[in-house]
Amino acid sequence: MEIFYIIVIILGAAAGSFVNVLVYRIEKNRSFTLSRSICPACKKRIKWYDNVPVLSFFYLKGRCRYCKRKISVQYPLVESLTALIFLIVIYFKAPLEVRNLEWLFLDRALLVRIFFFLLYYMAVISILMGVFIIDLKHYIIPNRLVYPGIIIVLLNNLLVSLFDQTLWLDFFNSAFYLGILGALISGGFFFLQVYISKEKWMGWGDVKFGVFMGLLLGFPNILAGLFLAYVLGAFVGLILLNLKSKKINSEIPFGPFLCMGTLIALLFADSLISLYFPFF
Repeated sequence: MEIFYIIVIILGAAAGSFVNVLVYRIEKNRSFTLSRSICPACKKRIKWYDNVPVLSFFYLKGRCRYCKRKISVQYPLVESLTALIFLIVIYFKAPLEVRNLEWLFLDRALLVRIFFFLLYYMAVISILMGVFIIDLKHYIIPNRLVYPGIIIVLLNNLLVSLFDQTLWLDFFNSAFYLGILGALISGGFFFLQVYISKEKWMGWGDVKFGVFMGLLLGFPNILAGLFLAYVLGAFVGLILLNLKSKKINSEIPFGPFLCMGTLIALLFADSLISLYFPFF
């Protein structure tokens, strides 16, 4: 079991490295093609052994091998944080048979399913991390992350429903239906705010992310995700006001709180809802 989690940490760090690439190329408005990474300062191509997540940063002492310019500490931080988040998500979301490495040798069908399970959550966490960083830095939720995320989650919900045979036998409890319902609730909720306020309260990026968020969490978990996002946003906003870092009319990016609310709800929504609903 320990070997499995070591594999998960390595995959999470690799996903974090990919997030850094996505963020850099979106900021520079560059293509997502498979071109080699380069040093932003001297434009030299980075060798594969200088691109190992986290380890290369410390081996190179935080500087480019060629021009000796400092490498942003964002790179190892994002890689480490993504690895940690991926580990936590897999720990709570992975079925017991996934953690037992016997499937590597006994069941090819299960191996394929586990491969896509890990790949799916790597993609989801990469998108959440990318949106978090870019919206925090630039107040933008990029379509180049959200649109692929919507497609990935929608296809996953469809495949899960087909595999579990709920799409036809129990449609209203299928992952596909609950995801669509969650997307309508979350996307519609943000759409109304954008429409009523004429984009003063929210932007269209929030609407699109709301669709992604709803598809990912489904109903009723999307309610927990939205609730958590607003609570976290209000809490941080009050702290910033008390510290006089922000004024009452200052703009604060909401994407990071949506990402945090989504992540917490992804892990604990069932428990939160079971605690919350009895009060009604």
